[in-house]
Amino acid sequence: MLACVLSLRMASLGLLTCTRRQAARRLRARAEESERGLEEGSELALVAAELGRVFGEGGGEPALPASGPLAWEPAAEERLRSVPFFARGIARRRTEELASERGLERVTDELLLEAKGARAGGGEAEAPRNAPAPAPAPAPPPAATCTVTAVEEPSFSRLRSSAFSVPPPLYASRMSGPFLSFSPNSRGSERAGRPLFMFSADGGLLVKKVPRRERDALVRMLKGYSKYMRSRAGRQSLLTRFLGLYDVEIVRQSGGFMGGPRVVSRHTLVVMNNVFPAARAGQITERFDLKGSTQGRECGEEERLGKGRHAVLKDKDLLRSVAAELDSGTAYKSGRWGISLGHAQKKKLLKVLRKDVEFLQANNIIDYSLLVGVRGREPPVAVEARGERGLADEEEEASEKAAGSPRLRAVIALLRRPPAFLWRETKHLLRLLLLPGDGVDSSAVECRMGKLRGRRFNEPAIFYLGLIDPLQPWSGRKWLERKAKGLVTDVSRISAAPPAYYAQRFLAFLDSNIT
Repeated sequence: MLACVLSLRMASLGLLTCTRRQAARRLRARAEESERGLEEGSELALVAAELGRVFGEGGGEPALPASGPLAWEPAAEERLRSVPFFARGIARRRTEELASERGLERVTDELLLEAKGARAGGGEAEAPRNAPAPAPAPAPPPAATCTVTAVEEPSFSRLRSSAFSVPPPLYASRMSGPFLSFSPNSRGSERAGRPLFMFSADGGLLVKKVPRRERDALVRMLKGYSKYMRSRAGRQSLLTRFLGLYDVEIVRQSGGFMGGPRVVSRHTLVVMNNVFPAARAGQITERFDLKGSTQGRECGEEERLGKGRHAVLKDKDLLRSVAAELDSGTAYKSGRWGISLGHAQKKKLLKVLRKDVEFLQANNIIDYSLLVGVRGREPPVAVEARGERGLADEEEEASEKAAGSPRLRAVIALLRRPPAFLWRETKHLLRLLLLPGDGVDSSAVECRMGKLRGRRFNEPAIFYLGLIDPLQPWSGRKWLERKAKGLVTDVSRISAAPPAYYAQRFLAFLDSNIT
C-alpha cells in the first residue's frame, strides 16, 4: 500500500511539473502575441520595448537619475552668460549634446563657439586644431523615444531581496518582456482615460500606471513599508508586494518650439505581484473587490453578461449572494455562508488584515480593498419554475450517491488504517481529484495567507486573496468628495472616508460576510 501511494505521489508530481511548464509556455506565447498586436508608436508599445531593452540588455540595472550636467570651464560659463536669456537654455543643451557626441567630459570655450557657429551657419563650423576628430553623424532620431528612470531603486532592491526573496536575475528576467497587455474592469480605470496595465510573460508581475499623488504616497511610506514587510507580520501580510517604481518620459520628435523635442507625456509605473495565479485565471469562477462601502458598489448587468466569470463583483453583489443563501435555509443548518473559511482560518485571516489595516491607517491611506478570487463550482443560477432540474443538479446527485456507496466507504475506511503520514499523502491526492489542477499555482512573490481553502455555496473551493490599491491618501480632495456625495446619499455608504472610519467599516464588513 505504501509503495502504491508513493508511486502515485511521484506520478502526480511529474504531472504537475509538466502542467506548470505547459502553462508557462502558453503564457509566454500569449504575451508575445499581445506585444506584437500593440499599435506601433503607442505609449504601451514604447514602454514595453524600453522595459525590455533596459532589463534585457542592461543586466537588470534600470537607469538612475542623472547626477548632473557636464562640467563647464569658467571661460565657457562666462561666454554663456552673454547669450540672451531666452536662448540660453537651448545653447547649453546643444553644446552639451555636442560634447556628449565627442565623448568629452568638460565643456570648453572653443566647443561653445563651435556649437554657436554651427547654429548660426546652418551647418557644422570648422573644428579647432586641438579638438578631436568629429564623430560620424548620428542616425536620424526616431519618431518617439521613451526613457525609464528608477525611483528609490536601492531601497526597492533591498526590499526585493530581503523581504520578498526575489534575486536580481529573476526580477530582470521577468521584467525583460514580452508583456501581456490587459484592460482593467474597474470604473476608476475607465474614468482615468487610457490605463496602462501589463503582465509579465509568466503572469506573476503586474506593471500598472499610477497617478502622481499615489507615487508620492508610496515614496513617503517606503521606509515604513520596508520595515513592516520584513517583520513577522509582513511575512503573513496580504498587502500588495511593491517591487519597483519607475518614472517614464515619452518624447515625440515633432519639431516643437525652436526645433527642440516636445515632451508628450510623463507617467509613473509601479511593479507589484499578481494576486491571482496566471495559470489559474481561467478556472476562477468569481472575482470580488470588497471595500465595505455600498454606494455604487455593484457590478452592472451589462458587465455581467459581457464578461461572464471575468466580471468583478462588488460589495452589494456579495450581500445579495449571502441573503440568497440565508433565505434558502441551508446556510443556517451548516453555519456557512458568503466566503466560508471555517472559524480557525477566519480568526487568523482577520488578525492578519487587522495588522495590515493598522499600518495603512497610520500612513493615512484609504480606498484599499480586498480582492478575492474563488476557484470552485459555478455560482448557482435560479430557475424560473420550481422543480425544474438541470444538468448540474443531476451531476451533484450522482456524486452524492457515489460518495455514499458501500464500496467507496470501505476504501476510505481502509485508507484510514495506515499511519498518519500515509493518510496525509492519500488526502492530498483526494484533494487533487476534488479540485482538478490544484498544486501548480506559481507566483513571482509568495504570500502565506494569499491562498486559503474553504467552501462556497457549501462546495469545496479555493480562495485567492490580496489587499490591493493601498496608495490613495486621505486628502482635501477626498474630503470634498465625501462632502459633495453626502448631500445626496448617506455618508456611511460612501467609499471616501477618514482612515479610522474606513478601517473600522472595512473590517466589520468582512467579519459579517466571512464565516
